[in-house]
Amino acid sequence: MTIQNRQNYAPAIRAFQITLRAEPADALTWSRLGEAYSRAGRHAAAIKSLDRALQLDPQDWLSTFLVAELKIELGLFQEAIFGLEKLLEKCPIELSILMALARAHLSLGQTEYQEGFHARAESSFLQCLEVASLINEHHPGFRSIGWKLISDAAFQLSRQLAIQDHKRADKISGSLRILLSSEHNPSLESSHFTESTDAHSALTFLGISIRVCRLRINLSASSNAARGSAWYDLAIGLQRWCDQKMPAELETQSEIVDAITNALKEEPINNSYWTAYGNAHFSGQPEIAQHAYIKALELDPKVIWNLMAIAERMS
Repeated sequence: MTIQNRQNYAPAIRAFQITLRAEPADALTWSRLGEAYSRAGRHAAAIKSLDRALQLDPQDWLSTFLVAELKIELGLFQEAIFGLEKLLEKCPIELSILMALARAHLSLGQTEYQEGFHARAESSFLQCLEVASLINEHHPGFRSIGWKLISDAAFQLSRQLAIQDHKRADKISGSLRILLSSEHNPSLESSHFTESTDAHSALTFLGISIRVCRLRINLSASSNAARGSAWYDLAIGLQRWCDQKMPAELETQSEIVDAITNALKEEPINNSYWTAYGNAHFSGQPEIAQHAYIKALELDPKVIWNLMAIAERMS
């Protein structure tokens, strides 16, 4: 519907409601109404409409998918994963399902980690890596999305004090190495961030995340936002590498500054990048750091809470 394409959702919602008064058993219209509610940010109404569509047509996979996406937005990650896995049984390599499922596992893992359930978080991050790898395997035209999910999940795994499921981690890290080697990218071959001798170690996954970020930079030539994100993620990964490898290498410190500088070149109005730029100069060049923090505050005054936390940690 052209009304929806213009993101003018209120008229679209009214149009679907009028149609349903005449044909209340039309599952397709209920589904479209649910989608319109979803795009308008009315999540409760969207789920109610989509549930009605599924009552009328239990085989409607699109409505099932939209409900799962809404549950991800609402933070109901386990419920979303259950629904998406059921869909995946019917459509094993459907791109949209794989993307949503990987994202749900990643978000669930982050929540579990924050709540102190580190073993559960590890399992969720490993599951994200497995699903995201399927995106790269079956949809090579969308592998920049797959690699983004992989770099995020691998970085999250690097925060674990110890990997518990060694066998599973070994298998996944081995598969990721094969995927990376199939890219034939010079930036990966020259990288000195090699994995540790233990394939299942947290440092192994940090090394993988860093290598993937380098790859993403080259895969995102047509998108400033995607390249900026890749440079930023690379800077964060390199900083964690320095934190884990003592003493930190001067070459790596220089790469951190270069990476965040490149991120700002791609997206100069991103306050997170300015904050990271300030952090990179905090110790050595405080005046530059101060300028970066001021710029971040100008872009988003709420950054003040992040800056206060940074100052407290570094004091």
